[in-house]
Amino acid sequence: MAHPDGRLRGATPPLLLSLATGVSLLALSTVAMAQDAQPADEPVDVSDLDATAIQLDEVSILANRGPQSPIQSLGGVSVVGRDEIARYNAGDLEDVLATIPGVSTTSDRDDPGVSISVRGLRDSGRVNVMIDGARQNFGVQGHLDSNLVYVDPALLGGIDVIRGPVANAYGSGAIGGVVAMRTLELEDLLTPSERYAARLGTVYGTNGPAWLGKLEAGVRLTEDADVYGAFVYRDEDDDRDGDGNDVDNTGFDVRSVS
Repeated sequence: MAHPDGRLRGATPPLLLSLATGVSLLALSTVAMAQDAQPADEPVDVSDLDATAIQLDEVSILANRGPQSPIQSLGGVSVVGRDEIARYNAGDLEDVLATIPGVSTTSDRDDPGVSISVRGLRDSGRVNVMIDGARQNFGVQGHLDSNLVYVDPALLGGIDVIRGPVANAYGSGAIGGVVAMRTLELEDLLTPSERYAARLGTVYGTNGPAWLGKLEAGVRLTEDADVYGAFVYRDEDDDRDGDGNDVDNTGFDVRSVS
């Protein structure tokens, strides 16, 4: 019943009773859900995962001279691994770099060197090209590009491309970016349980007749010492056009050692 001061006394009104009942049911439902839910830190059984799921390998780069994933880097980053390089079956470095966004190359068939451009910038140190951390500063004076890099793609284990001036962590002047290449090493040949191994491969093409021979060998002496070497011989004749005529100055003969 109502009291003169406006407060309710006596029996509880139906409206308040229905509200209290709804709150009670909501609380019971929440408790039931909490009991059915599994703890967040409970380990996941890998066998329950879909067999068709693809798990990507973690990729680390050195955009800021420290381990970092490409998505966390401040600049545009592209990573090409050894498996991708092998899948391209590249005849030269240009074939690999042509797959990377923002990167272009120029070369002369009379010279195996390649000039690399990142976002339209090249030469005069604007793009820092490194092989195993060593900056490639080969300068050629003439009518062509002045900064060239010499490396056979069959000897590469990976390429990291960092676009933009954020790559100045590798040295001054690299306003275009950095192209960091890694040559093959013992870990690319041996599994952790193996001590020594050798690998021989060959590729043959018909236009123009081209042959590639590659030999790798290495031995793990101790946990901190190992020996590894690789040799590549590449011989390509002049290409042929649609009429079967040879295209002059398109063939070459190169030997590379790592």
